[in-house]
Amino acid sequence: MTMNLTLVKGAIARLCSDEFYCNDNKERFTPVLQVHKLENDSVWLSDGIHFHAGLLRANLLELCSVGKLKTGSVVRLTNFEVNVFKTTKLILIYDFDVICQCEVIGNPILLPENALSDCGQQRTVNLTGVIERLFRMGDFVSRPELQVIGAKQLVDSDTYLYLSDGIHFKPGLLQLDDDFNLSSLHVGSIVRLTDYFVDKWIIFINDLEVVQDKCDLIGEHVTPLYSGERADLTEGAIARMCCDKFSCDEEFKPTLLQVIHVYTHQLLLSDGLNFNIATLPMNLEWNSKLQVGSVVELKSFTVCAIQNTRVIHIFDLDVIQEKRMLIGKPLPLPKNAPVLDVKLDKGVQNLMLLEFNKCHVCDV
Repeated sequence: MTMNLTLVKGAIARLCSDEFYCNDNKERFTPVLQVHKLENDSVWLSDGIHFHAGLLRANLLELCSVGKLKTGSVVRLTNFEVNVFKTTKLILIYDFDVICQCEVIGNPILLPENALSDCGQQRTVNLTGVIERLFRMGDFVSRPELQVIGAKQLVDSDTYLYLSDGIHFKPGLLQLDDDFNLSSLHVGSIVRLTDYFVDKWIIFINDLEVVQDKCDLIGEHVTPLYSGERADLTEGAIARMCCDKFSCDEEFKPTLLQVIHVYTHQLLLSDGLNFNIATLPMNLEWNSKLQVGSVVELKSFTVCAIQNTRVIHIFDLDVIQEKRMLIGKPLPLPKNAPVLDVKLDKGVQNLMLLEFNKCHVCDV
């Protein structure tokens, strides 16, 4: 059974955060989650982004044996608590409602260990979906804590930070006093926004505190939050293709992207969330249908690192739609932020031809 269900995104991280665990006056919170897998009396629960371990009360185990609770079940936790066993937080489940059975929702990953910290120790980002609350829900969050995952200083000296809650990121424009020490900010810094406001797609930061100078990046597959229609583009394709772990040997299809800028034999391709530079080989006949706004399907491609920049080299593509309005408000990946200024010359293209011989080709 497949239903249009919405899990409570960020619920797993919220349940396992110190902010939730240490708060004696917990607000009523009954998250809707999905059973990721069952192991004896253990149940792994997913919010569509992360999954984490829980323990069923003895009287609930019968539901597993009779098949009322199984992998894919969507449940609402009505009575539970979070406790620490040794060094691991576990969700102790005393009662819940089974809403329905459906296919796996999202592509959840195990909640990263570095996203958690013991109660009483210095906290890092709590992964409680702050970015989504600020932009999609329009909530005001008092003194939110976020992590710096990238920075860019423009010609006019404005400094932009890419701020992450471990799930999504958004750009922030620094409007700090001249006496603020920018050298205290690094990639990995945890900051607390003490004076800020949100306007459309950006956070304007008037004042902040550095909570932790630097720590490992928290969360995986962090993507910009976007509210709007991305149509049939392959969401997350750019981030996946440009990550260090991507292998052309893995199955990855379809790969539908949109052209948002055209150079000679060079494109900027977007999945509605992120964009990255791509090149077409010299011997590929230029397709007159290919223009800004075109939606294309990559049939054969490879990804190489050229001058510290990930570049998608396209061997073959199909133009699915010749022209349409630009989809989303894509941003460069944080580590590829300078790609906006990249324009490959012939020397670099010749270097790429040599590098391509070392790469596997993705035929999808």
